[in-house]
Amino acid sequence: MTGTQKEVEYHIKIEKIQNPNYQNPTQTLPDPPPPLCENKACNEKNCKNCQQLETWWQKFRKITNDLIFESNVHDRPGCINKYGNCKARFPRNLFTQTEVDPKTGALNVKKGEPWINTLTPLVTYLLKCNSDITSLLSGTAIKAIVAYISDYVTKPGLKIYSIFDAGGSMASLYLLENPNHYTSHEFIPVYWKNYVREVLKYWRSEKNLEEILPEKEHLLYNTHQVQFDDRRNNIVPNFVGESLPKCDREDREYYCATILILFKPWRSGKNLKNQNYSWDKSFNLYEFNDQQKQYMKNFNIRYECNDARDDYFAQFKKGNSEGGLFPQWMNSDIFNSLDKDNHLERADFGNIEPDAL
Repeated sequence: MTGTQKEVEYHIKIEKIQNPNYQNPTQTLPDPPPPLCENKACNEKNCKNCQQLETWWQKFRKITNDLIFESNVHDRPGCINKYGNCKARFPRNLFTQTEVDPKTGALNVKKGEPWINTLTPLVTYLLKCNSDITSLLSGTAIKAIVAYISDYVTKPGLKIYSIFDAGGSMASLYLLENPNHYTSHEFIPVYWKNYVREVLKYWRSEKNLEEILPEKEHLLYNTHQVQFDDRRNNIVPNFVGESLPKCDREDREYYCATILILFKPWRSGKNLKNQNYSWDKSFNLYEFNDQQKQYMKNFNIRYECNDARDDYFAQFKKGNSEGGLFPQWMNSDIFNSLDKDNHLERADFGNIEPDAL
């Protein structure tokens, strides 16, 4: 922070030798700063508050230097891949000043040491551990990170040996059948493909037109009704099964049918479109409200994130990972781990409801 890596290393060695009360800063809590001086006309040399604040800043710089050296320097052995390159992408590029890459639009943060992560001193001081700071001002970068985090936290189930590493508190929750998390909303599984199949089944032949039972002849018509309870506003549908279709790729007719099924009121397939119209035409003719249009945009965000992630991955494989385009902590092990799990992306999970099995 206030010198080169070698200079900081030298000062830390001297501190450890000369100070018998030296403590490793990674094992201590950060000290809060003293109150700011509110006297605008004070003389800093004679102001006690100003002197205390300056002393704190000096200590802050000293401790932060120590933390960076102890936890942010990359010296892990055995991180070389089969191509002879560091898996964590060290040494990093150096930048004399923070700048925007004119080719990619990525923000390259000022960096003076090739074997130290990009960092923010305040974050390092507060966390007291290794950190890697990345600028996410680019919309594409943000989408790629969202896809990465989503993939990482939704990876397939734990391995057997990981299950046995569960802590005592977590194990007791399962044994006592207590919840392991709490949420403000209730997530209801929606097996959406079953509804799509039911609607599309109607349009497979003309005979289906005669098989639909009129509403008033239904056995439960006089005793049952569907009611919307606007007091239950904490319900979130959890779409179970294959990913919802994309709006700009794959089968356009299937996409339009799916969206109409989700948003247009219906009792049978005949309520969703005219017999002489395509699903695409019926989709364009239906007047979706603003909230429904926003939902449709949100449905597509996942694919936009995945496209950004795949683009990053393709560039990474080609060796085009210089500068700030990639998060510094995004290394080859992470990419390869997620790439192995991507074959599950469109797997046909949960297409049949449990009660129908």
